[in-house]
Amino acid sequence: SVMISDAARHLQAATTIAIRYAAVRRQSLLEEGTTVETQILDYNMLQRNLFPLVAAGYACHFAGMHLIKLYNQLQESLDRDDLSLLEYVHGTTTGLKYLITTIASEGLETCRKACGGHGYSKFSGLPDFYQDYVPACTYEGENTVMALQCARFLLKCETKIHKLSKPMRYLKGITQAPPSLHGKSFGQWEVQAQALETIACLAIATAKSELKQHQRGRSAGQAWNLTAAELTQAAKSHSELVLVRFLHQAAEGAKNNNSKQALRKLTTLMACSFIEPSMHLLQVAGVVGAKDLSALKKEIANSLVQIRRDAVALVDAFDLSDHFLNSALGQKDGKVYQALFEYAQKEPLNQTEVADAVKTHLQPLMKATRALFGNSKL
Repeated sequence: SVMISDAARHLQAATTIAIRYAAVRRQSLLEEGTTVETQILDYNMLQRNLFPLVAAGYACHFAGMHLIKLYNQLQESLDRDDLSLLEYVHGTTTGLKYLITTIASEGLETCRKACGGHGYSKFSGLPDFYQDYVPACTYEGENTVMALQCARFLLKCETKIHKLSKPMRYLKGITQAPPSLHGKSFGQWEVQAQALETIACLAIATAKSELKQHQRGRSAGQAWNLTAAELTQAAKSHSELVLVRFLHQAAEGAKNNNSKQALRKLTTLMACSFIEPSMHLLQVAGVVGAKDLSALKKEIANSLVQIRRDAVALVDAFDLSDHFLNSALGQKDGKVYQALFEYAQKEPLNQTEVADAVKTHLQPLMKATRALFGNSKL
């Protein structure tokens, strides 16, 4: 839970910096005849890169809160010598650790790129957040190890379909005909949930089938190793479903209607972004048709438009101080270029017209070179 909350905080910081800078930075003329350059936050590709990460920042936050409660429940049950929660908690946390640390570490790099050349500068604050967080992908083992532990839990669940806890009951879909989502709106949570559950069921069924094939004439360890790619995908699909559920639950539990609507928009974008890469699997399984792929893309495009209106407010709501961000690009007042100038003035190398290193190192080297080869004729 602490690790996932840490991922949320780093992702929130990176998206705050990137979104605020994108609201200030202007580049190129999007429309002919205009004289004012376009805010880069209005470019569709930047929105597609950043807005799902804003959603992930919220989802990871709520996932961390939920897992703290789950951990406390586990501790209470263990005090009563009740081990019933142990397997579920381990399977869920290993899968989320794999998914969330991957999203956060790759998301930090995406935010850096979204800030252009300034994102690479230490003044942006992003290199520090990246350096601080990236090792999380190898805490408790390389991330694939975590995914495979989650996959092992999922295969065990698949063998006891009728004894599953409520969050895992969707796995009954493995033994049933998949639902038809033809013509249904991906803007509705019920459709999003069904699609994500079906994708996870298909991935788990594929992993089970591949594992069974590889077990013929091989040891259990060899078969497991040969099926690692399918098992990892199963863990990823399941964990995506779990993460989106946390965000949906938070949205429906929001007391303020404006907050509820904002979180619902983020839920739709995150769910559709997870569904899109697996639409071909749903199409092969007969769950959706070609027209539904176009409908999904339109839903994503619509979500981007809606989130654009609230983008700055959504990251401001993370409530991260300028002191914590330590970023010229992420200043809350939007005075990016003034801050960059001030940061440059405070840089030790800029305190003298010629850096001390020139006199200490470069000039002696230049003199020695002249002594050996003579002065250049150029």
